[in-house]
Amino acid sequence: MKFQHEKVIQVARSLFVVEGYQQVTMRKIARCLGYSHGTLYYHFKDKANLIHEILQQDFSQMREQLRHVLEEKTSPLEHLRIIIHRLIQFGIENPHHYRLMFIEKDPDFALFQLHESERTFQILLTVVSQCKDEFQDLPAHHIAWMIFMAAHGFISQNIAEPKSWETLSKLAEPYVEMMIRGLQKN
Repeated sequence: MKFQHEKVIQVARSLFVVEGYQQVTMRKIARCLGYSHGTLYYHFKDKANLIHEILQQDFSQMREQLRHVLEEKTSPLEHLRIIIHRLIQFGIENPHHYRLMFIEKDPDFALFQLHESERTFQILLTVVSQCKDEFQDLPAHHIAWMIFMAAHGFISQNIAEPKSWETLSKLAEPYVEMMIRGLQKN
């Protein structure tokens, strides 16, 4: 059987979310894929190395989607609107990715998770800083954090009780608008 790297990533991600990172072993992942555990260890040093690769891929995918927004010719405030919307969309459409990126916690990957989330947060912070004159007199970092936490709440609630993005996008648009209006100067 030919080794399928992406299939390993998908199966491991799903097992880590459904069963919990500590409950899943490399042997279990190998069994689910029909591989020997030695095959997995040939490609991944250990389970921590595997989760780091999963997180790196997932955060890179999210950052790429957010960076594409910055290429659009529009105002900083519109960039912010679109970035928040895409952040929410990413979480809803990729619930297993999102859970591992922002919800699941474990010492094996906590520092890596923090580093990758900080790199992603910098995109949001940059756009918030560009909109600074539009918002209440608060530090840009605080505003970006409030936006992220509001988006995180929307995502977390809606991946706990899954619904399609098509359904939720109708709710996400006014939610994003409410966030932005709440932060704007009167």
